[in-house]
Amino acid sequence: MGTRNIKPTMDMSILDIETNIILEIISSKTRRKILSILSEEPMYFNQLAKKIDIGQQSILRHMVILEKSGLIETYEERSNLGGPNRKYYKVKSSFNINVSLSKDSFSLVNKEIEEIGYKDTLTFYKDFESKTKDDANNALIYLREIFLDIEDQINDLEERTNHLRAMKQRVLSKLQAVCEGIKLDSLERNIIYGIIKRSPKNFEELVHIMDIDGRDVNTAVTSIYQKLEGSRRKNFLRKYACLQT
Repeated sequence: MGTRNIKPTMDMSILDIETNIILEIISSKTRRKILSILSEEPMYFNQLAKKIDIGQQSILRHMVILEKSGLIETYEERSNLGGPNRKYYKVKSSFNINVSLSKDSFSLVNKEIEEIGYKDTLTFYKDFESKTKDDANNALIYLREIFLDIEDQINDLEERTNHLRAMKQRVLSKLQAVCEGIKLDSLERNIIYGIIKRSPKNFEELVHIMDIDGRDVNTAVTSIYQKLEGSRRKNFLRKYACLQT
């Protein structure tokens, strides 16, 4: 039921560790259901237990995990029935995890949901505050219109993103074919991928990206340099070829 402790490795950033923990936490169907319910409205424990429809002890263990992870938090409100204060649960974190997997690449991006362009957005919806201030009926209609408009914009962006990912896959497939045509070995191909994907500024950065002995990188870059023809090798390996023998 609990999650294991994830210890960082040399190539894992803090963000990677947090992403791994989040993915492990939401791997549980019950925890995903809890988060879905709490994203709509805060609830006290008994309310949540009725919605989830599993044993209270089991739910409590899930709640402890979610609270320790920082995905939810609690607050208290006075009971209308004169009893003790009720402990409510609500969602605390806002983030978006995007997973992309194709035959040529894998990426996992975890970004916090921030209102970076909040004022710009309100300018776009310039009547937002005035139309949602007093008249509840008009506010509901206007909020529905804005919500649907935002959903349409998100769908358009996601569709464009999907097309771009498809194009990225085609580029990576062509890159693989080019490397095979030049007859690069495994290390040489990885160096080419590192140069194209990460654009290191110099040989030292390339060595850091590859995370192997600089002499091996130097030997591989020299081999690539010799396999490329004419001005192509000078242009492509200009930043790294100065150390070649």
